[in-house]
Amino acid sequence: MTISLVLILLLILANGLFAMSEIAVVTARKSRLRVSAAEGDPKARRVLELAESPSRFLATVQIGITLVGVFTGAFSAATIAQPLAELLRQVPALRPYALPLAVGVVVVGVTYVSLLLGELVPKRIALHSPERIAGLVAPLMHGLAIVARPAVWLMSVSTEAVVRLLGIGPRREPTVTEEEIAALLAEGTRAGVFRQAELEVVERVFWLADETAETVMTPRNRIVWLDVDDPVEETIRTTIRHPHTRYLVCEGELDHVLGVVDVRDLWADLAAGEPLDIRRRLRKPLFLPESMLVLNLLERFRSTGIHLAILLDEYGGITGIVTPSDILEGIVGQIEPGPPRITMREDGSLLVDAALPMDELRRFLGVEEERFAMPEGYRTVGGFILQRFGRVPMPGERFVDGGYCFEVVDLDGFRIDKVLVRPEQGEGERRAHEE
Repeated sequence: MTISLVLILLLILANGLFAMSEIAVVTARKSRLRVSAAEGDPKARRVLELAESPSRFLATVQIGITLVGVFTGAFSAATIAQPLAELLRQVPALRPYALPLAVGVVVVGVTYVSLLLGELVPKRIALHSPERIAGLVAPLMHGLAIVARPAVWLMSVSTEAVVRLLGIGPRREPTVTEEEIAALLAEGTRAGVFRQAELEVVERVFWLADETAETVMTPRNRIVWLDVDDPVEETIRTTIRHPHTRYLVCEGELDHVLGVVDVRDLWADLAAGEPLDIRRRLRKPLFLPESMLVLNLLERFRSTGIHLAILLDEYGGITGIVTPSDILEGIVGQIEPGPPRITMREDGSLLVDAALPMDELRRFLGVEEERFAMPEGYRTVGGFILQRFGRVPMPGERFVDGGYCFEVVDLDGFRIDKVLVRPEQGEGERRAHEE
């Protein structure tokens, strides 16, 4: 009976080996394995082979677990139940029920030990160090997969046939989604693996990936440009008052663009004692549609080496300009210190820059994307207010939308500059009044 118990224990441990192998290979991080494989680790290459052929590997494991389970049950019943029944028959009261009781005790005992040593403990070990465990068991599993190839093939074909009969086609969804990556990063931030700033940068990259160039552009009414016919002194004063690396150079008006000038070239000429000749230093800009995606725009900067793009609307009019610095600020936030775009006041209201994208205001308020509906073509808080009034509003005019009151605070010429946003309680929405 002792030998039988030892053999049963060995079968249970074999079951645990299969269970541990399955969890280790499935949960091992492929990124780490690829790094190890690139460094010449043969075990990592074997694990990758198993992980990239999940049907073959899982079928091998399942065949092993099933065979071990069947053998364990049959062997236990045949070798332990009968001797145990003989012991129980020595008790007169149990003599009529000796065999059923013996079988029940064997089943419960073997099941308990199988769950403990054949499933739970091995899987916990595999989850603790999946890459290391997977590397240790990979050669054995690879060999078993070769030996069991005919059975594995039969099981794989049968599985595919049954799945197709059930109307389940191959999975077409991506193995990793943007939402899953964001959730992992958020979890890593809570665990202290990442800093909050790192999480915000990645979230902004995901956000910008779906945005167009007009999201990060300097709008037309904020473009600082140089007139080629201006005196040298006026050009110098403009570059001092509005320090930038590159400027649009126009003739008479913004729509008559001659090119782009790098201010460092101008200062180099002045330092060398040469006359300031903007025309000689002109460079060709990029003319791109405002609907171009930000990532495509960044790739265009990289491929052409031109670092200023003029954005055009569908009619060919200039709507703004974009530089790589604008894209960088869209990812990491405003680099140079400046006034905050959203300021919380003591009464709980928000003083908002009208050029703030509406999506950022929604995120700040924690409201859903459907709140503050806007027609196509409007993206900023100022644009949202303009489409509600249908005209340029005066300071002090207000309206309610989505449970919030929007009040125009300041204008810069005909441009809405500052807006006051506060929760509106006990008052339904009402239309913006028109003149």
